[in-house]
Amino acid sequence: MPGKWIEHIPAACQGCGACVAECPQDAITLDALSDDAIMAQIEAALAEEPEKKVIMFTCAYCSYWAADNAGIFKMQYPPYARIIRLQCSSRLSWKHVKRAFELGAAGVFVTGCRLGDCHYITANYNTVRRFENWKKRLKNIGVREERFQLRLFGAPDVVDLVEAMKEAERVVKSVTKEEIEMTKQRIKQLR
Repeated sequence: MPGKWIEHIPAACQGCGACVAECPQDAITLDALSDDAIMAQIEAALAEEPEKKVIMFTCAYCSYWAADNAGIFKMQYPPYARIIRLQCSSRLSWKHVKRAFELGAAGVFVTGCRLGDCHYITANYNTVRRFENWKKRLKNIGVREERFQLRLFGAPDVVDLVEAMKEAERVVKSVTKEEIEMTKQRIKQLR
């Protein structure tokens, strides 16, 4: 039934959540990956001074573990990125990206496993495909590419994670309040 929430997991489910993110009717839900939970994390991360933050969506396996390893190795990085852990980068949907920009985030970074190394086999190919589509949408309303980035790396690639954090700092320091306000207004036009 279109538009109605149905607790259903497809038989071919790998557990990545890509089906939830791409379901055109919002008919597929997975409790651990609910939109409400992800939206609550976005809203909490951006509750204060959103213009000084980049939302960084990470997969639970490679990119989140790289962040964890950075802490274990006591590597220093700037504090501008706010990590939101997803089961897989393919769980990310347009509504999450849109919400972060609506709330005034300086940027949104999507991180995940290297192509060919995804815990869910090929799920991150969905991430790359959708990211390119979203990037075009954002570019069409004037959002600079630096503010929306995709980074794929493995758990041992701590240096790549630290570089992404440094890039988040550069984004925060380069974006203006006027640019953020323009994004907040224009993104409302997009579905």
